[in-house]
Amino acid sequence: MALTARQLARLGELLDQSLSLSRDERRTWLDSLPAADEPLRKTLSEALLADEPALQVGRMLEHPPRIPLPAPSELRTGDRFGAYELLRPLGAGGMADVWLARRADGAFERQVALKIPRLGQVSAEMSGRFARECQILASLEVPGIARLYDAGVERGMPYFAMEYVPGQPLTTWAGERQLDTGARVAVFLQVLEAVGRAHARQVIHRDLKPSNILVNSQGEVRLLDFGVARLLQVEPEGTSVTQAWGRALTPEYASPEMLRNEAIDARSDIYSLGVVLHELLTGSRPGAAAASLDSGLRVVLAKALAPAPAERFENAESFAEALRPFATGKGPARKHPDYLRYLLAAGAATALVVAGFLSMGQRNEHAAEPEAAAAAAVREVSLAVLPFTDLSAARDQDYLSEGMADEIINQLAQVPALRLVGLRSTLTFKGHHEDLRVIGEKLGVDNLLDGTIRRDGDRLRIAAQLLRARDGTPLWSHVYERELRDVFALQQEIARDVADALSVKLDLGPLSRAQGGTNNLDAYHRYLRWRQMFLAEQHGIDNHRQRVQLLREAVQFDPQFALAWGELADALDALARDSQVLAHQVGGSQATSLRDEAARARARVQELAPASWIALRIRSEQLADQGRWAESIELAQRILDTGPFTLERAYPLTNVLFAVGRIDETIALVDRVIRIEPLVMFPSRDQQWNLTAGRRYAEAAAEYRRSREFEGSHTMPEYVAFMRTLALGPSADGDLRTAYQRYRQNITSPGRDMFYGEVGAVLDDRAALRAFIRNEVEERRPGFEHAYGIADAVGEPDAALSALRAYLEQRQGYAKHWELWTAPYSNVRTLPGFKTLLREAGIAGYWRQSGRWGDFCKSVGDDDFECR
Repeated sequence: MALTARQLARLGELLDQSLSLSRDERRTWLDSLPAADEPLRKTLSEALLADEPALQVGRMLEHPPRIPLPAPSELRTGDRFGAYELLRPLGAGGMADVWLARRADGAFERQVALKIPRLGQVSAEMSGRFARECQILASLEVPGIARLYDAGVERGMPYFAMEYVPGQPLTTWAGERQLDTGARVAVFLQVLEAVGRAHARQVIHRDLKPSNILVNSQGEVRLLDFGVARLLQVEPEGTSVTQAWGRALTPEYASPEMLRNEAIDARSDIYSLGVVLHELLTGSRPGAAAASLDSGLRVVLAKALAPAPAERFENAESFAEALRPFATGKGPARKHPDYLRYLLAAGAATALVVAGFLSMGQRNEHAAEPEAAAAAAVREVSLAVLPFTDLSAARDQDYLSEGMADEIINQLAQVPALRLVGLRSTLTFKGHHEDLRVIGEKLGVDNLLDGTIRRDGDRLRIAAQLLRARDGTPLWSHVYERELRDVFALQQEIARDVADALSVKLDLGPLSRAQGGTNNLDAYHRYLRWRQMFLAEQHGIDNHRQRVQLLREAVQFDPQFALAWGELADALDALARDSQVLAHQVGGSQATSLRDEAARARARVQELAPASWIALRIRSEQLADQGRWAESIELAQRILDTGPFTLERAYPLTNVLFAVGRIDETIALVDRVIRIEPLVMFPSRDQQWNLTAGRRYAEAAAEYRRSREFEGSHTMPEYVAFMRTLALGPSADGDLRTAYQRYRQNITSPGRDMFYGEVGAVLDDRAALRAFIRNEVEERRPGFEHAYGIADAVGEPDAALSALRAYLEQRQGYAKHWELWTAPYSNVRTLPGFKTLLREAGIAGYWRQSGRWGDFCKSVGDDDFECR
């Protein structure tokens, strides 16, 4: 019976309800089901009322006696376990140890694979998973799947006895026999047949891999370990064993949707089988070229490995149908047109994936050519680290998941040959489950690192997977299990492993106090929580208070945490600004005390880590505030020269360069920032200012349009676009009134909103607008400094200069000098008063002393200069 997605969901709910019922109770319960569940009754009856002793044992397994349990490591050959004598260990999995055992009570002679959970290492809730495994295996007495013979509880420890299959893993078996491609495909068809039988019972395996696919000496396939299978439905919250212990899977073979913790169906097994088949035929998992394969086989592989489930084979039978022509060793050769017609019917996205597979052989055939080899040698390696998915039971470790990704980025950023996208951009995909190809295209990278993190008390379990962005093919994966206290070493270990997988060199030393870091877990966790709020751009006085509190706690736990001291200083300044705005709530005196605390925090950074980049940034800003521009720029440059290029390290230099009028250099630096953070709001906003200041209006308009695609409407870009339209006339982005409305809708300041409301009344009459602006400035009405930009845009340079001077007199800190360059449209920069402002700021003196003049100014004789 083919079930719909809704019916499959309902089936899972009903099975959960049934597990606690006796056999007789199940009959009554089935009879009482409403008419809407009639299509499911037969499936439920087959699964729940089969004549199989293990079903009765399954109920007992759900609540085993709670007595002291022996550790699995204490079991020895010759020990009795229930009715079985242990002969020798067969292996160990993530949940259980497996022993070869024989029935020792004389009931019958049979060797079995006895599976015993590691309850000494995990919670008793694991018994629920074993109960479910018994239920599933009891319903799967079909050819090709290892049978369940017996189950029970011994010494408080649940166990079950499975058919012992004396065989080899599929890939090992085929390799030792040196089978050709046709023979390998033939044995793989047995695998598909067995999997298809399980799928027909609405059961998916979830962990298909060569070690779970054994082949005996007669060449017969047996599938093992349906203990990680789940019926095709995510279990209701609160009852799921999976919620308690996570997804039992092997990342190298897991489908993209399973790694993202999304709902799965039989097509997830199809993907895993595609990985197994690729390994069986080529000796490696996807990621290595399959050039030696027939092009038709590459087509089949590409469809099985499609990133999106809808683009894969619908079921095991259709997968097998596509493979059968190749099982004789005489399959169709190079019949591209037939397969392309098949793909066109399946969809364009699949065709693109297959086109990549088909072209692999062509590219590799010419890899030895000098031009191709040279191109490969210089090709940039690019990577985006996606935020790790939190699989902890309480889903309360988002901050740790983001912090893990961010620290891996920081570690890998030290590799010159690797271009990394920053966490701020990858966070835009958090929770959206976009197709990997879309993510890779939007971020402009070839590779993606995805992962999950689960915290259980003081234990961490992290599964990381490196994927090829263009098709989602896994290139590398690993599961790490560590104590929480080892998180710092774990971050470095993952970074090293990823670097190795990308064939780039990463040389890391231990976390350095000289760079302001910490080894204190309590301090680190509070810093991560602060960072999560900071990256989310949460503003307002309450959010700033929370940030200050988190950072205060961080430095209390680790008084030597210089990086946290530096961020605390900035957070205190932000809270002080809010305190002044909301003086009626907290008073001006508190703002003063907050700024005093910020000054002490900055001094503390200098004491603890004077060579750290955060200390260099603070000193650079302090020197700029004093008008000591050359020294400020030198320190900001040193930040970039002594560490990786990141947004945080680049911005001190971009800020001070813009203040002194070196606009083109600022634009070049921010271009590099945008390249590593293509979807972050404020670098794009800043670049629109920068390009406008540099009179590169077409580029500013293009960046504005790009930002609207991922940011939508925002105050600063809409202001810049409004001024551009006001000065230059209608653009591709709309007319003047549209630009004005977009900007005004984003204004949050009441005073500014009032001013622009009056602007709107005369906006369509240029003469009236100019008269209004002149009057505002001449009468120095409250808020008249807002007239600076409009006066410049409508050709009133004298009014613009007066408003600019008023603005500078009201502000403190070197950042106020950015405004000197944000009026490019009129000839305000040519006025004598503008030159006076540059002299007062010490900028003109810096130019003459350093010989590095601003982009729009030049020396005139020994004592004068001019700007254009």
